[in-house]
Amino acid sequence: MQHLLPIFLYIWVCNRDINTLTKYRLRYIHIVSDVVPFFCASKIRVSDTMEFYTDVKRFIEECTWTFAKTYASTWPHEYIVQENVDNELYLKLADQIDTYGNKQYFYSTQMIYFSFDGKVYWHMENIINRCDESETYERRDQEGRLPKQ
Repeated sequence: MQHLLPIFLYIWVCNRDINTLTKYRLRYIHIVSDVVPFFCASKIRVSDTMEFYTDVKRFIEECTWTFAKTYASTWPHEYIVQENVDNELYLKLADQIDTYGNKQYFYSTQMIYFSFDGKVYWHMENIINRCDESETYERRDQEGRLPKQ
């Protein structure tokens, strides 16, 4: 039965309907003390199936995120500016977004978004933004809650 565990995990993980990976990636899931490799080419929730870099996770938690007052009534979110935080950790988080995020649209602009711990992260030049999962364009579009332009 234990040799079937990777197959069951593959089916369970690949049938998740959140976050689509666009490239084939080798993943590892830690089970008890074993590491089970599997190859997944379908939909998975990355934050459910991989260890987030410990230092990046701590960076996210310890950063002082600034609320974007200009967009408070339309697109509530927070941001950090690269020049105001640890540059190495900023770049690691940006790399995490680019590597493990998925492409989605914000109106007609395609962006890469990374979901982690109830928040969605994206970056533009020297700024990393985040919002609650309930406030993404995709979710608000599905629920008919897009702001009037």
